[in-house]
Amino acid sequence: MATKYGLSASQLKSANPDVDPDKLQAGKSLKIPVYATHTVGKGDILRVVAEKYGVSVDALMKANGKTKNYVEKGEKLIIPYPKK
Repeated sequence: MATKYGLSASQLKSANPDVDPDKLQAGKSLKIPVYATHTVGKGDILRVVAEKYGVSVDALMKANGKTKNYVEKGEKLIIPYPKK
């Protein structure tokens, strides 16, 4: 799950200190630290949004569960942490 949001396992563990990774079960809610959120405006495309935040289009698509390079005006996107 950490890689889906551009996080390391240690970042995910830091955000969820009360969760034992060896006892994690499906359906358990986790806190996911995100870099930012972005509301898609008129003319926004994933490539431009990705460039604005310094992330790849692929990382942006993964973080938002997208299989197609398409966004709609008003859609809220999760911006993962940029790779360092």
